[in-house]
Amino acid sequence: HTDKPRRGFIQGLMATAAGAALAAPALARPVAAAAPAVILDSAKWAPRNRELIAALIAKHGITSKSYNPQRKPYAVFDWDNTSIMNDCEEALLMYQINQLAFKLSPAEFSAIVRQNVPAG
Repeated sequence: HTDKPRRGFIQGLMATAAGAALAAPALARPVAAAAPAVILDSAKWAPRNRELIAALIAKHGITSKSYNPQRKPYAVFDWDNTSIMNDCEEALLMYQINQLAFKLSPAEFSAIVRQNVPAG
């Protein structure tokens, strides 16, 4: 009967397709290259703070087993008198005044500086 070779071919084809379907998710996953360890420059960090930040990066960063590139972690730090000494807004304003480094035309700057200032 000629049905047996055709049936064997179809069964083999189905088995191959099923095997490919089962293997596809594993094959489709990108191979995770070993990410280099993040080394935090010691700069002027207090040693304990540097250790804590490095541990936080290791736990949640790109080298973490739970890292998800679709939900990249981030950290928020207070800046004034925490990350740097003194007030950064005031320091930036003083720099801009001393260097005349404004991204405004003189007319725009004049209008903004006088905005909501009572006459007199």
